[in-house]
Amino acid sequence: MPEKTTEEELKQRRKDVNAAISSHAIEGITLHSTTLKILEEYAKGSISLEKFNTLMDNAEL
Repeated sequence: MPEKTTEEELKQRRKDVNAAISSHAIEGITLHSTTLKILEEYAKGSISLEKFNTLMDNAEL
């Protein structure tokens, strides 16, 4: 059974995801909708970092 993500971890994930999205936006780079969906699932704690990496590696953009 997967470990429950703590509130602190969720806050850090949200901070990291927002920073990634913002830094791309500053550079004028629009992230693909699939990428944004995967980032959001990770930020919400719905998927682990391992699953996030797998989804990103296999995403068809």
